[in-house]
Amino acid sequence: MRTAKLVVHATDGVFRMSEEHAMSLHEVEQLSWYDLNAYIGIPYFHEGGLRATDRLADLCGIGSETRVLVVGCGTGYSACYLARTRGCQIDGFDIAENMVDRAKARANAEGVADRVSFQVADAHRTPFEDVQYDVVLTEVVSMFLDRDRAFRECVRVLQPGGYLGIDELYKEDIIPESSRVKIDEAEGIYAEATGLPFAALASSAWQQEFRRVGLIDIQSERVNYTESLRERARSVGGWRKLLGMIGRGFLLMARSREVRRKMLIEARFKRVIMRDKSTRQYIGALLCVGRKMGK
Repeated sequence: MRTAKLVVHATDGVFRMSEEHAMSLHEVEQLSWYDLNAYIGIPYFHEGGLRATDRLADLCGIGSETRVLVVGCGTGYSACYLARTRGCQIDGFDIAENMVDRAKARANAEGVADRVSFQVADAHRTPFEDVQYDVVLTEVVSMFLDRDRAFRECVRVLQPGGYLGIDELYKEDIIPESSRVKIDEAEGIYAEATGLPFAALASSAWQQEFRRVGLIDIQSERVNYTESLRERARSVGGWRKLLGMIGRGFLLMARSREVRRKMLIEARFKRVIMRDKSTRQYIGALLCVGRKMGK
């Protein structure tokens, strides 16, 4: 799949790309939800943005000597950010080759290719050696996986005393029926948009998943902050890039019913978890960290 970025210019139904590539509107419409967002230029999907990434890194004790594995690296935004700000060595992988291509390009562009590497791999059966990493991180990925298999792989590659840290969606154990109906509907919408099985777990259920694979010293906390427009602009490289990303999205929505359908589904889901007063207190993002026994 071609991985060059769309610019805001279209003629005769063909979207012109930087790097002298083009993708027809029909080709854009065939992209998965995640690929479409990456194509538009959205760098990450987890709530809380870089503040959440920094907090997760703090909970896992990531420093300049830490070796980190990022599961489901996507376009490599968090991996490159941590390599740049913490000076750590990071390996990342994703099951989608086009995402890995974008991640490699990002590492080169940000000047961290000497500290970051990316490859295609499956979270359920990774190619990495036992006890290789100090920290394993994943953001908005675990909820789509066979968690028992994936987390056991994470524990396998961790050094004794190493940390697994996740940033995932969760919902409260007890939810009023009227709010639960809306949340259940939103979960169905999200599954439809991504084409992946999805259901947010309760905080206690995430902790139980960690205990099941032998992790100890488990702690979790809700992400109680959202990115401001100023923070999002800074995270994507400035207002010009942010406005360009927004423009690309609106241009595609204006020209394609299918793209519009996918983006509106996402908007409906975010309304439930971020803006609807009757639901947002019962569903959101959760950081959960556990330590492998030893040391």
